[in-house]
Amino acid sequence: MIKDMPELQAYMRELSAEEFSELERNILECGIIEPLAIWRRTDGDYILDGRHRLKIAMKHKLKFDTITISSISSINDARLWMYRKQAGRRNLSPAEHALIRGSLVLDAPSAQGQRPTSRHGVTKSEIIKQLSSIDGVDKRTIQRDAQFAKSVRVIEQAAGPSAVEKVTAKNPEISRQDTVRLAKAVEKSPEDVAKVFTGEKTVKEVLRRPQPERIREPMLPKTSIVNDDLPGITEEWIRSEQWKLNILIMRKLTGESEVEARKMLGRLIHDCTQSAVAGAMAIAGNNLNFIKSEKLKPYAYIKAIASRIRLAGNGREGQKLDKNWELINRMIEERKNAGI
Repeated sequence: MIKDMPELQAYMRELSAEEFSELERNILECGIIEPLAIWRRTDGDYILDGRHRLKIAMKHKLKFDTITISSISSINDARLWMYRKQAGRRNLSPAEHALIRGSLVLDAPSAQGQRPTSRHGVTKSEIIKQLSSIDGVDKRTIQRDAQFAKSVRVIEQAAGPSAVEKVTAKNPEISRQDTVRLAKAVEKSPEDVAKVFTGEKTVKEVLRRPQPERIREPMLPKTSIVNDDLPGITEEWIRSEQWKLNILIMRKLTGESEVEARKMLGRLIHDCTQSAVAGAMAIAGNNLNFIKSEKLKPYAYIKAIASRIRLAGNGREGQKLDKNWELINRMIEERKNAGI
């Protein structure tokens, strides 16, 4: 009696109900013309090719011939022979080709601890070489096929055998890339992945990355003294005469409104420091005519000075700056009295 071997069933393409009915009609009309290929072992004969023809023959008690494939000595030999047979008929979809190639690699033994004469036969590296030769594809393609085959197995466990058909059909509903991504999502949400194959959810819905919730800070009223809402500005300084003087200097240098001048000062303080900007504004106020005559960009000029002051504050120059702070304040007062 010819039997099915579980280790080989995955490498036999299942016919759809329509395809099986058509084959059955043809056989009843013309008989079983092609012999069934078998692998003869000590524990019995196993089907390699002609599984559906065998079912129809048993159902209708038809006669058939068999042919023994004597070149097969291991399970992987049988798998490779079956794949060659299927590939030669060109009845496989591209995804089915990829699935079987990948399964052959996954199920093959590694080179370590295995001999070519063992039960499983040829190793992974040898199978990859043979598949490359059969289909004319490179090693990287076969490695991607192995990842696809592994993903299909994960999805089959989560969503059932019908899911395999949806990813291996001639016009698959789900691409191979999405199949791999869905398999990765099984660990976190197997129920959601299963719903993709029942039509309850889309691939995009399952694979969409959750966006972090955006927390909006409450807006302060425009009349607030700290409505600039920029780090580094203390309320005490905004209330000071020095802040007002800095705004006046910035307005004279840029020709902008008070609101824009406040924003520019806020950005400067954010990028440098409050004390560095204060020193830079004092220097800028002392050089108003020079800045205008040389057509310098006021904001860039002030920022450059503030940056130098900030860096100098980290060393000995900063100590000198602290000693001269009274002089800088005096300069600010002079600018104020001069009506700048």
